[in-house]
Amino acid sequence: MKIVSQNGGQNNANTSQDRTYYFEAFPSNQLETGLWLESERLMHPVINEDGVKTQNEVVKEEKRLRIDNQPYGNLIASVFNKLFTKHPYHWPIIGSMADLDNTKLPDFLAFNKKYYAPNNAVLVVAGDIDPVKTKKLVEAYFGPIPKGPAIERVNIKEDPITQQIVDTAYDANIQVPAIVAAYRTIGMKERDAIVLDMASQILSGGASSRMYKKW
Repeated sequence: MKIVSQNGGQNNANTSQDRTYYFEAFPSNQLETGLWLESERLMHPVINEDGVKTQNEVVKEEKRLRIDNQPYGNLIASVFNKLFTKHPYHWPIIGSMADLDNTKLPDFLAFNKKYYAPNNAVLVVAGDIDPVKTKKLVEAYFGPIPKGPAIERVNIKEDPITQQIVDTAYDANIQVPAIVAAYRTIGMKERDAIVLDMASQILSGGASSRMYKKW
């Protein structure tokens, strides 16, 4: 059985380009325990100076490990910087060291209050469960949590790319140059986004992909 709660915002978490998934996997007879844990995360988060300082250093180390000191680690950020001029994707999701140094406790508290609320989250429960019982437990544990203030959904539209963009990025961590071809596709809400993602996996997703084996 797996319980997944999703919002815009880590602890058993998987962060994608625009959202974070918190997940718990339990035996089916521990459904209530899992729902209690996730509701507590939403209702009573502990955000204090010690926690912020610790997690700040964790993110910095992750940035050094996965990006700054990784061969081609900054490649995707360079590509996004050219593909997007208006959208926040123009900047790396993990941010910069200056961002991490300048963010203070009140910023985290305000962000949590605004975005980590039931009206900006999705709860998914999957597995060997009784739907009727599960709905009652969800209502019992999540029902009392008040929704947050209304969130303005900003729809940022990029201008079409009408000509080829050619750029060169330098990386001190590599000895062998790489050539990258990239392009923007439609938004994730469109059906064709799923089709394109599936095609991408078939063509280049891992060692069993068509292009990998051809190469």
